[in-house]
Amino acid sequence: MPLGLTIVLGVLMFTQQPLGTDLYLPSMPALALTFDASVAQVARTMTAFLVAFGIAQLIAGPVCDRFGRRTLALWGTAVFALGSAACAMSTSLDFLVLMRAMQATGACASFVAARSVVRDNFAPQDGARVISTISSFMVAAPIAGILLGGAMVTHLGWRFNFVFLAVYGCVVFAVLWRTLPETLKPADLQRINVRGLWTSYGIIVRNPSFRAYTLTACAGGAGLFCHLSASSMVYIKVLGESAWWYSVCFAVGCLGYLSGTVLIRRWLPRIGATRLLFRAGMVQIISMGVSIAIAWAGFVHWSTVNACNFFFLMGYGMLMSTCQAGSVAPFPDRAGTAGSLMGALQIGSAAVAGWWMGVAFNGTVFPMIVTQWCCGAAVLVLAATLVRKHGAL
Repeated sequence: MPLGLTIVLGVLMFTQQPLGTDLYLPSMPALALTFDASVAQVARTMTAFLVAFGIAQLIAGPVCDRFGRRTLALWGTAVFALGSAACAMSTSLDFLVLMRAMQATGACASFVAARSVVRDNFAPQDGARVISTISSFMVAAPIAGILLGGAMVTHLGWRFNFVFLAVYGCVVFAVLWRTLPETLKPADLQRINVRGLWTSYGIIVRNPSFRAYTLTACAGGAGLFCHLSASSMVYIKVLGESAWWYSVCFAVGCLGYLSGTVLIRRWLPRIGATRLLFRAGMVQIISMGVSIAIAWAGFVHWSTVNACNFFFLMGYGMLMSTCQAGSVAPFPDRAGTAGSLMGALQIGSAAVAGWWMGVAFNGTVFPMIVTQWCCGAAVLVLAATLVRKHGAL
């Protein structure tokens, strides 16, 4: 793949959605103060983003197969920029929640377009390695995002986080306009037929390989968003750290994700998807088990929480690219639709996890780390059963 196209795909897949979630995480306590809201109410801004991202995938996939990858990427980036600008001007929490949904819709369209470009150009297992390679390079985006978000909310206020995202969206749009080619051939364009769409979804869901990888991705995504939804409150409210130090800790955790994407490229060709996903689940339950034991012993400190989360995110980095490639592998002619359905289900599980964190938060670290352990255990079980039996990679 040409270097320029690789960079463009990385921007679409691994910057808009992560920046949309990670950049504003240090702002969540400030949002609670600005709008005089509870933890559960502020968590709606994350839940709305996830729900909209998930629902939009059900629409974006067929649109991508009908109108092409380039068109969807451009429209999605424009909507992302407009939604970000509207978030910056919010005068109520309800309006911010609504605009977060708009922001997520645009980020979703760009992500679906990029994932479909990968499927257009690579065989399934090669696609998994390409996605992991791109994510390894682009892990700098969430690291830079969380650090920048922490600095901006400390010195400029939470609104500047969204101003930055709006400007960033405009820059990305200009780059895409000049550089992104259309990879879907005119002969492969598919008409949008609602009845046919439901038929396609039925065919996809009935495929056992799709179910195996998608359920594993759902378990992994839920564990990730437990951390995303609760970590700022844990570090800032429970552990008493500053927004800036929280952003530094989160950035270190992102390096764990980077390590996982590197391991994919080494292990997937040698041991296959089943054993790779099994290892990912083992890494997650061991890391969170240690975290629970340390907290139960009464030693609750940012260093121990962050060290264990580093390895949890390593496991997520190992499983996510594998599941994305595996879920669309049986459907070369429906890559956009299959990928969107998988993504919608995964984000749905993440939204439930985010909601649960808002409800379960009790001023301690236990709701977050115990739920993450449960999600890791689910990954392990699914890898040992469904993926082992039905996996296509």
